Amino acid sequence: MLSFALDSPASNTRSGGRSKGSDCSTELSHAVRWFSGALARADGAGAGAERKRRFEETLYRELELRCSYHWHPAPRGSGYRSIVNDISTDPALARACAAAQVDAALLPRPVVMFINPGDVRVQFSNSNKARRPACPQT
Repeated sequence: MLSFALDSPASNTRSGGRSKGSDCSTELSHAVRWFSGALARADGAGAGAERKRRFEETLYRELELRCSYHWHPAPRGSGYRSIVNDISTDPALARACAAAQVDAALLPRPVVMFINPGDVRVQFSNSNKARRPACPQT
């Protein structure tokens, strides 16, 4: 699996990462934008700006809670911070879809996203390819 470093404060720290409870906003933003973009591409007509906003806000909040006390520098694992959308929908994705009133079946499957300090990776379970989230410029 390929790994891509994001331009975030985590990659610029001397220790190579952040301590428990530190800021993970850059990585979470990349993760949320990737899933939001995948949802928009799957939904040809588009979910609309309000639904997109609700999806993004809810997913960001869910992931922020997940990472709040599990934000450790490498080489500690990211299993708790990963998002798995395979046989079942990850609870964070399910809640975000429910809040936005969009069908979770539109999200890509099978996919696993690993969210680490300074590094966000996506692996499609049916291939050996890993990709960096494609984040739109703001």
